[in-house]
Amino acid sequence: MAELDLSIDVSARLGINPAALSLSALTQMTDLLDEINRDWGTTLRQVWPVDTGRSLSNWQNFVSGLVWVLVNPVEYASVVHPAGMPVGESGVFMAGEADRLLTGVMPRLLAISQADAQQRQLNLLTQQQPSGLSLFRGIVSAFRAVSSRERNRSRARLR
Repeated sequence: MAELDLSIDVSARLGINPAALSLSALTQMTDLLDEINRDWGTTLRQVWPVDTGRSLSNWQNFVSGLVWVLVNPVEYASVVHPAGMPVGESGVFMAGEADRLLTGVMPRLLAISQADAQQRQLNLLTQQQPSGLSLFRGIVSAFRAVSSRERNRSRARLR
């Protein structure tokens, strides 16, 4: 018998580095994870077998960064099961429920991550390229320099 840890590193599943995300993207993603965490908790309360209530009341389910923490530290949590079902069936069911809920939001999580990466690339490009105004000023300056040289050459030829 042992505690039960069903935690999921969402960033690993997405293949992203959470440190590279903007605060806005990270907030959007954790908000989605908070939603499915609430749904998971509702299902847990509906299906987790209760004898004394100790294992049900000791579940720790929350979102920390992009890690969805699902832990029951009760020493017998890994073997909890409804009467007549295989040992540990409740944990297996709740792990499947977590996977099902996460799979449902993965496209949205991935879209947030990709949009954030595109925005970072765009920000880098705009920082590296001169603004339209400074580019225009540069062109005007170049034309003035060429024009000035041409005038000076014309004057020199006329003399």
